[in-house]
Amino acid sequence: MDKKIKMFYQKYKIPTIIVSCVLLIGIIFVIGKSIADPNSGYLRNQMVDGLSFENADIVSENGITTFTAEVYNESGEDYELKDISIKITSDSDKETTLVGYIGEKLEKDQGKYIRASIDEELEDITNIQYTINKQ
Repeated sequence: MDKKIKMFYQKYKIPTIIVSCVLLIGIIFVIGKSIADPNSGYLRNQMVDGLSFENADIVSENGITTFTAEVYNESGEDYELKDISIKITSDSDKETTLVGYIGEKLEKDQGKYIRASIDEELEDITNIQYTINKQ
């Protein structure tokens, strides 16, 4: 009986290792993709009234928090606006609103970079909401 078990083990040792490695790599890939997904979390890409907010980032340093993002006009026509309100909500339901300017006009398919700062270190951010303030 021991001889049969030993033969079975030796015969299927390599295929078992290969299948195990493939499964492990697959699990790591799925977990890594969900963590690195730009459309999850509070920095996710968002579309608001024809404007796409992408690659958002928030940096808090030396008592100042700076928000940055790329804004693209995907409305299909030229877009006129006054400014953009960026409401940042923290874990304790504290809301802070920053105002960002990208100019008064964003042409069709044009992209601009928005940057807004506040002299306060924001922590435990849970949500970002954009409001387009039109003229």
